[in-house]
Amino acid sequence: MLELKVPFDLQKIKETAKAGNWEDIVINFDRYDETAVINLSNILMFLSLAFRYPDVKVYSRLKESVRYFDDFFEEYTGQKLILDKVDDMQVEYTRLFVTNKDGVPASPYASVYLTDEGLLYSDYLIKLKDLMIKTGFELKEECKDLEDNIYIMLEYISIMIGRLNVDGISAAKGFFLVSYGLVLPMCEKFCKNIIEHARIDFYKVLAMGLLEFINDLDGIVEEVFCE
Repeated sequence: MLELKVPFDLQKIKETAKAGNWEDIVINFDRYDETAVINLSNILMFLSLAFRYPDVKVYSRLKESVRYFDDFFEEYTGQKLILDKVDDMQVEYTRLFVTNKDGVPASPYASVYLTDEGLLYSDYLIKLKDLMIKTGFELKEECKDLEDNIYIMLEYISIMIGRLNVDGISAAKGFFLVSYGLVLPMCEKFCKNIIEHARIDFYKVLAMGLLEFINDLDGIVEEVFCE
């Protein structure tokens, strides 16, 4: 079987991103698979939506779009992602990610997993804020969450990969830095905490899907940048 290779040193990019040496990242490419880009961007945006608080608006959007990702979840989890009642999902989201008398089982913030002290504010957050500004990504004024919340980072990398045709290397750097520098390093513990503590299947299957998908990221990158 022919071994596919991306047109840049993916291993070095991963190591540079994880080490926090973001200014040293080097990416060069001159082509990519447009269909793979669209598919990846859509999947990431849906995952971002699914990790938001399921208010009436978010729940309605999930209900409209979840069926389009049946194949994705069946491939990565062997199950479909099925919504529970909106009230039950709101209670469970709050218990898992926001507040819990016994401690939040699965903090959605990358800094918590990437610092020895489990800090909510860290150098990673500062780097992320600076990167988002440089790449033209702005949070809506009503958003009160920190930038390293999982759903915000998933939205960011979805937008960055979708901007390859406009912003080229800059968008690619944003995608790789956040994917490999923040999302991947936090995902195993974050997702396993959800799987262990979730009381409804929606969040268990969602976490399983995200974890397996992110662990498959190298292969997905090859699909995007190899023809």
